[in-house]
Parts: sequence; structure tokens; C-alpha cells
Amino acid sequence: FLTVDGEKMSKSKNNFYTIDDIREHQINPLALRIYFMGTSYRKPLNFTWDGATSANNIYTKIMSQAVSLYNNEVVGVINEKYVNDFKHAMCDDLNTARALAVVFELLGDKNISNADKYITLIDLDQVLGLDIEQNVIALSTIPNEIIELAEKRKTAKEVKNYKLADELRNEIDMAGYEMLDSSDGYKIIKKL
Repeated sequence: FLTVDGEKMSKSKNNFYTIDDIREHQINPLALRIYFMGTSYRKPLNFTWDGATSANNIYTKIMSQAVSLYNNEVVGVINEKYVNDFKHAMCDDLNTARALAVVFELLGDKNISNADKYITLIDLDQVLGLDIEQNVIALSTIPNEIIELAEKRKTAKEVKNYKLADELRNEIDMAGYEMLDSSDGYKIIKKL
């Protein structure tokens, strides 16, 4: 059921890949789960690097949104509508593509609080197996040096020293973090 670039995978054709190959292509191995969920288990799946890269982009988008939703001080409530929609998709002959669509509907719903979205996503991840909660906590732990740079940048912006602010932002970026400015301050996230 798995082909590579339209051909049967085999050692003799040297068209098989390992997890190390996936990592060399800058693809998170967990993104392969999303790739495999995009097709029914009853249909053949043709592995291509473009498809794997696309799945990695989807994984990155889910993780980025999960990080932005995370707040360890706020407790959310699982949204039963999305849980039921997800269950219906899975009970429909393991329609994993539809189940993933439910995840994106949840993430895009403006009528649900961030805390409720996050806790519902974590609940759905018990089936998806993307280790969202563990990865979000790891990505949300920001070193003190980065926080200090962010505070210096904030101060530089307040005194209208935009050149210094840009330099500090670049330094934060080079360290592997991203500053997201908002009307009530900023948020720092680790880049995926």
C-alpha cells in the first residue's frame, strides 16, 4: 500500500527511506503521521518528498497554533462538539483526513476561547499521536537570556530606537525564537 514516487518500495531499487533520511530533509518524523492520515487506509499511498514537506508544513502549523494557544495559568474545557465530530470521522471507516479537517475547524473557530481550543486539541491528540502537549511545553520554555533581549527590545521600541529594536529582534531570531507583537505586549515562541 506504500509506493515511492509511483514505484513499489524495495531495497533492490534503492527507493526506500529511513527516519534519518526524513530528518535530513528537515521533516519532523511526527509529520509522517499527518502524511499517512491524509489517505484512507484502504487506498495506496504514494510517498513523495513534496507530499512529506506538505505534511511537515501542516504539522508546523498545528504546533505553532498550539503554542500560541497555550497558557499554563488558564484551564480550558473540552469542546464536546469537536470531539464528537472527530469521533464521527474516525467511526466512518477511520476517515482520518476528515478527522484532521475537524482539527483545523477547531483551530479556526473564533467562538471558542484559546484555553478551550488548546485542551480540546490535546484531547484529540490522544488519537492523533502528535505529542502536542509535550512539544508545546518544551517550545514554551523560554531561556532568561531571550526574555532579557525581548525586554530590551520592548524598551527600545518605547523610546523609538527602532534600529536597536530591529537588531535585538534579529538576535532573538538567530537564537531560534520568534517575537510576536500584540496590542498588549509580546509573546516569544521557539521556532519549529
